[in-house]
Amino acid sequence: AYEWARRGYDLVLVARTAERLAEVKSNVLKQAPFPALEVVILAMDLGSEGAATELFKKTTALPGRIEVVVNRGVFKNRNEPNIHVCLF
Repeated sequence: AYEWARRGYDLVLVARTAERLAEVKSNVLKQAPFPALEVVILAMDLGSEGAATELFKKTTALPGRIEVVVNRGVFKNRNEPNIHVCLF
């Protein structure tokens, strides 16, 4: 997030914990060289059923256009707790 903000990109940050997102947003805005940088936070669990569709609807409703998607998520397999799927 910090690197993309440094390059002047507006951000949409998504994670389960709203408090952590707010902290990252605050830090990004403090360090950003562009005063008009927009940072939107969406607290949601992308592992939940329907979450991807909800995220799509929320992000496509935002003004502007999405130029870059960076996905770094970990999904735990509930049937096999020692197996994780990481998306980058």
